[in-house]
Amino acid sequence: MNLLLSSLRVSYDGRPVLRGLDLEVASGEFFCLLGPSGCGKTTALRVTAGFLRPDEGRVLFGGRDVTGEPPHRRDVGMVFQNYALFPHLDAHENVAFGLRMRGLPRRERAARADEALARVGLEGLGRRRVHELSGGEQQRVALARAIVVRPGLLLLDEPLSNLDARLRLELRGELLRLQRDLGVPAVYVTHDQEDAIFLSDRLAVMRDGALLQVGTPEEVCRRPADPFVADFVGRTAALQGAVTETAPGRIRATLPGGDVVEATWVGPAPPAGAPVTLLLRPEGIRAFAQR
Repeated sequence: MNLLLSSLRVSYDGRPVLRGLDLEVASGEFFCLLGPSGCGKTTALRVTAGFLRPDEGRVLFGGRDVTGEPPHRRDVGMVFQNYALFPHLDAHENVAFGLRMRGLPRRERAARADEALARVGLEGLGRRRVHELSGGEQQRVALARAIVVRPGLLLLDEPLSNLDARLRLELRGELLRLQRDLGVPAVYVTHDQEDAIFLSDRLAVMRDGALLQVGTPEEVCRRPADPFVADFVGRTAALQGAVTETAPGRIRATLPGGDVVEATWVGPAPPAGAPVTLLLRPEGIRAFAQR
């Protein structure tokens, strides 16, 4: 099942949060929405899940318009940033909750909850209360609750942001493995470029409610669409210079000290003499021994 967001517009108190957002996520794709806080990425996720109705635009799952449908009819599994587990229920009951709301028989609920817990590495821990679980274990319960309903689409709102660095790295790999095993598309919201680069088949960089660039991590890192994307995705050093020569996809520029550098260029090249900002990434540096 693919996901299509078409011309989404959302405003809060007259302030635009999504500005005509258009996005397509392919079946089986792991897609990341990457951007700073307040850029609209979580709003886009909430509209996709059905928790928020857009002012304009449509949400389509596999060609079916679900814009007006409530969350429980959207075939979506969602993992929230704060996990949103029920503290009065144990892990097994938290995972089975969505199945109970769907009216499944008790025996089937129990079997599917056990299966989901096993898939996230929590076999045998189903009777533990939420407060008895570590942060990583709570995150796994939230994942199990999202997948137990066998969703056609998985939505993840910064699910690793509350974990320490070691556990974050561990769960990144497990999350990707789980999504591949399920074979469903996933939309992952984050402000962390390392998460986005590691996990995504493609990613979109957002700013002020709009998409600045969509592409594979390599495309966005190597050929950023503008200075904001270049600065947000990967480490960069900025050098000021003036264009001395242009060629298709490349320019030569002179730096203030007189050195001449060559760089790739996206879009129409500027004319000779035009001031430019050159962005240098560490991975673009090559060192050679003197002979």
